[in-house]
Amino acid sequence: MGRYYGKDGTEVSGLREARKTNKFPSVTTVLNGCAPHEYKFMDSQRLKEAFDLADGNWAVAVEMLGQNLAFEQGSLVHEAAELFLETGVKSDPLEKPISSKQFFNVLSRIKEPLIEEFYFSEKMDTGGRVDVTWEKDGKHYLADYKTCMKVKKKASKSWLGQLGAYALLLEESGKKIDEAQIVQFSKADDGCHVIKLSKEELDLGKEIFIKARELYRLWINI
Repeated sequence: MGRYYGKDGTEVSGLREARKTNKFPSVTTVLNGCAPHEYKFMDSQRLKEAFDLADGNWAVAVEMLGQNLAFEQGSLVHEAAELFLETGVKSDPLEKPISSKQFFNVLSRIKEPLIEEFYFSEKMDTGGRVDVTWEKDGKHYLADYKTCMKVKKKASKSWLGQLGAYALLLEESGKKIDEAQIVQFSKADDGCHVIKLSKEELDLGKEIFIKARELYRLWINI
């Protein structure tokens, strides 16, 4: 949230610091800036006010809104996934045994993963760290983890935009994505549900992000 990257992967938070150091918005910063209504747990007007008061610093805005817990839980799930993919060690990051078991079962299918790799688009002046990518039978895959209270059957527009953006970043680096997945971890302990995006959905996601990036550039001027 509120991340700005240099082309080498260096990172700052806060719009003011990004302008000073010639950094560019992350994929999620672009989408959050253009579509705050996708975050159902935040009122859009309160979010806008907090974002303005925080000078574009999402970490500060989130703290003002009292949403730290939601983001901290997401971070714990991401860290647990990274540990498992690197070492094979399973854990129960949110004390949700059913969700954890199913989550690691899904991750166990991934072989030789690339974890939290940074990619930067010269075309869009946008960077991002992809949760996990892997190759199987000559095809390239990417997945993003979502920590949800209620599991979704269909990807939201913001999710499509995020996965579409990552596909664009990877394609610019020479890796054409054949399949994108959203791996949902239920905070209600309802298990783990995977949404596999169709080619049409991924193409729509790319279109969404390209338009969002241009809107963000025009509105925020960075």
